Amino acid sequence: MGTEKKTSPNVESRLRHILRMPQEVYSASGIVVNGRRLKSFVFTTDLAIIRNCDADAVFAVYPFTPQQAISHAIIQASYIPVFCGVGGGTTKGMRTLQLAQDVEGQGAMGVVLNSPISDLNLLAVSRVVDIPVIITVTKADTDIQARLDAGASILNVACSTETPQVVRRIREQFPDIPIIASGGKTGESIAETIAAGANAITGDFSLQSAGFLIENGKKTTHVVYGEAMAILAGDALLNYAYETAARAFALEPGHERIGKAFRILTAKTGIYGMLGGQCVDVEYEGKNLERERLDFIYRLKTSALIEASMMVGAVLAGASDEKIALLERVAGKVGLAFQIQDDILDVTSDIETLGKPIGSDEKNHKTTYVTIRGLEQAQKDVEEISQRALDGLASLKEQNSYLNELVVYLVHRKK
Repeated sequence: MGTEKKTSPNVESRLRHILRMPQEVYSASGIVVNGRRLKSFVFTTDLAIIRNCDADAVFAVYPFTPQQAISHAIIQASYIPVFCGVGGGTTKGMRTLQLAQDVEGQGAMGVVLNSPISDLNLLAVSRVVDIPVIITVTKADTDIQARLDAGASILNVACSTETPQVVRRIREQFPDIPIIASGGKTGESIAETIAAGANAITGDFSLQSAGFLIENGKKTTHVVYGEAMAILAGDALLNYAYETAARAFALEPGHERIGKAFRILTAKTGIYGMLGGQCVDVEYEGKNLERERLDFIYRLKTSALIEASMMVGAVLAGASDEKIALLERVAGKVGLAFQIQDDILDVTSDIETLGKPIGSDEKNHKTTYVTIRGLEQAQKDVEEISQRALDGLASLKEQNSYLNELVVYLVHRKK
């Protein structure tokens, strides 16, 4: 008899599209939970994805799972085990205990708690359920021993690009603790994370493989045309913007206002403006930020564009340097209020209204005004900052009702 390995028969429905987990995931050892070996966790609350993917289990965390009706629907609809988020961030205290007991009764295989949860709260949850309690680790300096002493059964490491390093550090100190980790967006990063010591991988791979990544209700460019073409398209559009602006020199040769406006445009979009702010934002993704640094990022990556728009218009209209400086300050406040409102909508809106997935900031462990200031105070900040912007406009001799209405719309928009 030969020992040739047989291929498993594959049977699929005619009208279903099965979303595949990356093959690199299956080189992991897996974690055996109540007799079932789990290597891949799909990170989603989308029932269509849950019903049509080949993951071993579901990580149903953010943004709706602290609602019993939502967790119940996910658990009932899923073919595969569900590990259900029960809070730890804005949801805490007694409610996390109630939610944990609820989802256990509904049939969840485990519960997931977010990193801000206190050790005392974690301990209380672990005492009231008889299913694994997963604690999320988002910082390299997390006291792992304290988390284990408080009843954590499994660690979920989600430290952005630092995940492999954090996993490796934990594994060296705790060789036997089960570790789930976010594997990143490529096969290479998944393999690196597994090599560092992760037993299983979690990620929203299915959204990418299905081409479901959307922005404002439409598929993103990189999903439709690929990442390389999307990057080239961005470069081309930026260059085309400068080409368009530069045509003004031909229309008004030697006009000093055009040169001044062009310098403002390039400065506000360059390394000391939008691009610089976006670089700092990427650099600090997944890390804790103080308010001052967050303000710095928002001023550069968001306010700079609005500053450029208002300042260029003022320059070309012949405004004095004093008025241009005033408009720069006004635009800076509008941009900051706009970005804070964006943070708020990520928590309070819904996908139908906003046109894009919500809860992404919390899911990606991103520091925002809501996480620093709280939802209520962030809403007050929008009102206060936008009012200061309107007061600045009111101080101008030249009044423009359209500009006032535009500012109000930008900072109080619903999408």
